[in-house]
Amino acid sequence: MEVLKQRIDTLEADLSREIPQFASSIRPARCEDIRSQLQPDELLIEFVDYAELDDRVPNPRNRRYAAFLLGRSGDLRWADLGPAGPIDRAVQDLIAAATDWSASLARNEKQAAGSAEGTARDALRILSDKLNPLIARFTQGKEVQRLRVAPDGMLNLVPFGALSDGRGHFLIERFSISYVSAGRDLAGPALPGDPGSPMIIALSPGAGAKRPAPGSLTASAFRAERLERLEGAELEARDLQKRMPKALLLGEGEATEQRVKQLHHPALLHIVGHGIVRGNEDCQSAPANPGCQLAGIDPAARVMSLSAIVLEEAYGRASGSSQDGLLTALELQTLDLQGSEMLVLSQCRMADGVPSSGEGVFGMRRAAAIAGVKTFVAPLWKIADATQQALMGRFYQELSTGRGRADALRQAQLQLLRNSRTTSFLQWAAVILSGDPNPLPQSLFAQPQ
Repeated sequence: MEVLKQRIDTLEADLSREIPQFASSIRPARCEDIRSQLQPDELLIEFVDYAELDDRVPNPRNRRYAAFLLGRSGDLRWADLGPAGPIDRAVQDLIAAATDWSASLARNEKQAAGSAEGTARDALRILSDKLNPLIARFTQGKEVQRLRVAPDGMLNLVPFGALSDGRGHFLIERFSISYVSAGRDLAGPALPGDPGSPMIIALSPGAGAKRPAPGSLTASAFRAERLERLEGAELEARDLQKRMPKALLLGEGEATEQRVKQLHHPALLHIVGHGIVRGNEDCQSAPANPGCQLAGIDPAARVMSLSAIVLEEAYGRASGSSQDGLLTALELQTLDLQGSEMLVLSQCRMADGVPSSGEGVFGMRRAAAIAGVKTFVAPLWKIADATQQALMGRFYQELSTGRGRADALRQAQLQLLRNSRTTSFLQWAAVILSGDPNPLPQSLFAQPQ
């Protein structure tokens, strides 16, 4: 045991040197330390997915959800949310229906899209009902205006802004909402940033005339040549560059995986294009499914290889690059993004992943945190190209005025909610924000000297 302890100490010391935020992640955080980092109008909600004891032994068949609530003042509170099974099924139905909805709209199958939207709405209603014992705790007064949510288990995939407050309104209509992996993250040291570092907008809008060359095992699991061209992607990228004139725009043939991997702590990285998520394939009945190509690799590596950002190599538009153009979460977590103010993945389902109990979501969200990004922004499901463009345009417009990151996203979502064409929560609630909710340095929006 002593040898093992010494080995653990050595590994932790090595990791602390390599990853600055690792030391704070293993250091116990006191309630007072977390409370001191909250603003007077903020509330931390930390969910817990746990198993009830059966003869003093946790029984995984008796899982439940509960939540801690902590504000800047007042006592630590606890809310029991009941058995986990019904909540998990509602989340699964919500995400599956949202995915079906977006796919049906892309195929112009209006009846199927309407049916999927109804299923998603029913699942959201169930979730709102199940979480009502918690929601009622902070919606009765007016002192709370901002929520910091630390989900657990399947709740990692819930867009909390779309839940009902029990009075006929969405939570986003009352609160700005941001996510954290765990409450203890609030007590950790702030990551140093460098607003003078370059800002990068990477544009990889979809399939062109060329076909990609055969690539790695990961490349065989993600068939990028089947991805349609995103006609609004260039408009989004150009609009962002107007708001951040000092940003470098990497366009077609330039927004390569090789180029992204060569970046060193950019002040901001915004990637516009396609993203792919695997993991739902039935590899026993259909072993030829693309995602099953990853079944033989290490489980920890596999789960972080199930989502990929599609870049120029995957479309055969990057001469001289040795990469396959599929930047997986496993690779993203190794990038030098320490202190980067924000990573925005304007791609479908890049906030999705494999949820776990106590470990967050295995996917791009987790990879961004490991890489050292202060704020991560991405959608849970695919939304229309024009809708995404409108949301991102308003998001950056609000950021440029000095508004906080979470509140800027809230304003962008409210704009869509109040538009009759995008009033469905499936249109506006997909994009979520994890990490630092505070304003960006205004120097990022300054004119070049």
